[in-house]
Amino acid sequence: MEPVYALAERIGANGVLFEEGPGVVCFLPVDDRLETSLLNLRAALDELRQFGIDPGPAEITITFEDDRDWANAWREHFHPLEITPTLTVVPAWQEYKPRPDERIIRMDPGMAFGTGGHAATRTCLRALERYTPGKNRIADIGCGSGILAVAAALMGARDVLAIDDDPVAVRVANENIALNGVSDRVRIRQGNLLEGVEERFDVIVANILPHVVAAMAESAHACLDSGGLFITSGFTRNTDALVRDRMVSAGFQMEPNLEEDGWLCLVGRR
Repeated sequence: MEPVYALAERIGANGVLFEEGPGVVCFLPVDDRLETSLLNLRAALDELRQFGIDPGPAEITITFEDDRDWANAWREHFHPLEITPTLTVVPAWQEYKPRPDERIIRMDPGMAFGTGGHAATRTCLRALERYTPGKNRIADIGCGSGILAVAAALMGARDVLAIDDDPVAVRVANENIALNGVSDRVRIRQGNLLEGVEERFDVIVANILPHVVAAMAESAHACLDSGGLFITSGFTRNTDALVRDRMVSAGFQMEPNLEEDGWLCLVGRR
């Protein structure tokens, strides 16, 4: 997820796709920098261990796409994805007829993280569906593609604040917010976590790195009303203890967590 995306972007990838299972697809331009990019990719894989991610043997397979299609080749891998029986993520460019009881989130993630294809994102979406009915003021910290902010608005939140420090993510999230017709309910700003945020929320959701979540636990607690929820994911059982301990120290009462494929979503109540 985010650390993988960040490393892929650093080596010059023009797209990154998180698939089911352990595979990740990166799209690199075929130019005079390709050999260097592949060498940097091998070196970057070793850096993942500092984020609690074991890449294992990390076999690299290379496939060449047609020159006309490489920039959009990742789209072939992005299909409608059912998150819950009543929530489905749909690529913006595909036709899809929802059932009467089904919410759909249309996404064109571009170079921003968040398609629903990774377990960390899916568990966050399920937690939002479980815990946010009746919650009106929600903040999505590190919003990436805007998928969680859009989901919160579609689930009934009337005032959603989405924040990311990456200008590309802010642009992409803005486009996805408009695509889903929730611009009247979702505000977006470029910023660093909760710095400078003085308002209070019913729910704060953050699908980001574990050490970042741990560092923002106290500020999240301060920005929530009594009974408010801090929903966070982006870590495995190897790294969740740090986050859980910081959340408890900040004053959160822990709710039952959600888990998929070894990825956890922790929920704390103020």
